[in-house]
Amino acid sequence: MKSEKSKFTSLLIYPPSADPTVPPISHSRLRPWIKALWNSEFLDENLAFVYYVVSSFFASPSNNYSDSLYTKSIKEDLLKSLAIFKSNLFLDIKHYVAAYSILDRIFRLFSKIYYPSQIGYADIKLMYSPSQSEEIKNAISDRGKNPFIDFFSSKIDDYGFRDILAISVIYSSQIIAALTLAKLYKERYPDSFILLGGPALFNINRDLRDKFEFIDHIASLDGEYFFKNCSDLIKKMVKNRVSGGISRSKVDLANCNGFYEMKGPLPDYDTITLNRYLLPFPVVSLDITRGCYYRRCVFCAYGFNTAPYRVMPIKDVIRLIRNLKEKFNINYFVFSVDVVDTRYLELLSESIIESGIKINYYIDARIEKKFNDNVFVDNLAKSGCRVVSFGMESACKNTLLKMGKGIEPDYFKDVFKNLHNHDIHINVNVIHGFPGESADEIQKTLEFLLKNERLITTVGVSRFTLLRGSIMEKNYQNYGIDYISPVGDLNIWYKYKYEYPEGYPDYNLFLKRILKVFPLYGRLTGSTSDYLIYASKYSPRDIKELLRKAVELKLN
Repeated sequence: MKSEKSKFTSLLIYPPSADPTVPPISHSRLRPWIKALWNSEFLDENLAFVYYVVSSFFASPSNNYSDSLYTKSIKEDLLKSLAIFKSNLFLDIKHYVAAYSILDRIFRLFSKIYYPSQIGYADIKLMYSPSQSEEIKNAISDRGKNPFIDFFSSKIDDYGFRDILAISVIYSSQIIAALTLAKLYKERYPDSFILLGGPALFNINRDLRDKFEFIDHIASLDGEYFFKNCSDLIKKMVKNRVSGGISRSKVDLANCNGFYEMKGPLPDYDTITLNRYLLPFPVVSLDITRGCYYRRCVFCAYGFNTAPYRVMPIKDVIRLIRNLKEKFNINYFVFSVDVVDTRYLELLSESIIESGIKINYYIDARIEKKFNDNVFVDNLAKSGCRVVSFGMESACKNTLLKMGKGIEPDYFKDVFKNLHNHDIHINVNVIHGFPGESADEIQKTLEFLLKNERLITTVGVSRFTLLRGSIMEKNYQNYGIDYISPVGDLNIWYKYKYEYPEGYPDYNLFLKRILKVFPLYGRLTGSTSDYLIYASKYSPRDIKELLRKAVELKLN
């Protein structure tokens, strides 16, 4: 007699559209839990979509394409581009620019089939908003403008029937693709249990489930907690199948959501085909911490913003890194975290050095005074830290106080100088348009950046967004905002009325002044994986020269 596990099947899918150069964290995290429960398969369909687009240019011409798409030149250029991504030519800026220019052209040509949709390598902009349920309903039925319908329709039969179809939605950019898949799969296999999860659904999970009947459940917090505590209930619900679908009312999953303490089986990467990712060397993201240990920035609502701060035991981090190096020869890691505290980072860097492991890594951190400690930063460099990305937001003390950042600009320069002296790349992010900030205050940020240009490698500028779930949402009037209006019935952000003070710079003008000194180029500065590989070979000064050259090459 077959065991219960062998009779129960599941498929976990990571949908488009997100960065396709690194394996999804959700698959590696959840695989140890799911494979212990039932027969499972894990598919990175975000990456598969890239190959779907690329392969279409090697297929026979159809009525969907003009004959010009199938010229010999385009095919040859595409092959050259793919070769660059998988070789050391990737580290030659001329070849790097050429490869991405070709790929960008390919995706722009492909987009013409679904006009006005803009389909990119790592980002897709449909004419429909993921913040409005009616627009999503239109999108998941509009074959002419939603490329995911054709993509998933071509794969549904290959997926086959599974008791559970689980879809991991990390970013809001994946919502329409995820719901397109869920709808198509439910139509094809009505007795399957459709389970969605991921931080992008945290604030909208109830509304989403109520408005899309083909969704059976949304796991709104950590997946490990859900599968650890609710697997028997899921099996019970699936057994209670009714004609044409699942009977939701028979089983209560309301208490199945919670936070995982990160003290369990190590993430499992065994099913991931790393050589399919378009990089010369594999890069892996590891969420060694979760949540934020500070949680007082008034504008922030990232991920599960109510989550407690949790850390993976350092001995487990070392064991995981060692396993990945031995099995897959991985030397590049993005420690993908909300933020990592400096004490944990200090212990981790010391442990990496003691272990003798040689790696390169990228981290996100708050600008703490600890980065002034020369021994601490020296250990970061020796342990393989190549890039530190800071959410600086502003260099004005008054603005930082309004933001609730809890950091002081008085020590920023010393922090940056210490990291720079150890050849660690520094990326800083600033916010334009924070309500309550004066023209003089944002000017102080600009002056600080220009004055310390030598120490900082890259600068990212984002427009202020009033997010659902943030501290500001609850008391927006305190920041001079007259009123707020939700953007759609599935809103994750608000429109708002606010009068900026006289002399406050226009966003595009402010960004132009930043880019003149801190040039940005495509995925070299827009992707942590690409940047980490370059930062591991080139010094901060060399990177800035390469970025200027890349911009010139692109313009020419």
